[in-house]
Amino acid sequence: MEINELCYKAWKIASEHGFWRVETEEIEFINTDDAQDWYSIPTSGVNLPEKVMLIVCELSELVEEMRKDMAKTDKFKEELADVWIRLADFTGYLEIDIEKEIKAKMDKNIARPIRHGKYF
Repeated sequence: MEINELCYKAWKIASEHGFWRVETEEIEFINTDDAQDWYSIPTSGVNLPEKVMLIVCELSELVEEMRKDMAKTDKFKEELADVWIRLADFTGYLEIDIEKEIKAKMDKNIARPIRHGKYF
């Protein structure tokens, strides 16, 4: 399965299980020139920052498993999978060609200096 297919499937499963329900109250965004492109994404009441925070929650659960000793638990692998699933779900909803974006970013990173020219 290609990455974009995985993203679509993750979004479809999440959607079918109620994770993309539309809020009854429309979210109002402040229109600024910098934000216009972002806010032009058809959200129809979807709270996109909440979706990003769900990714962050999965990352914090992953760190908690690391604190327990990741080498001895399958739960660590499960939480790592949850992070990927949430990212894929978010990407699938936004219909981003993430394969193209990852390749472009990796090409950009190749040209960057070690540690981006910083000590850490």
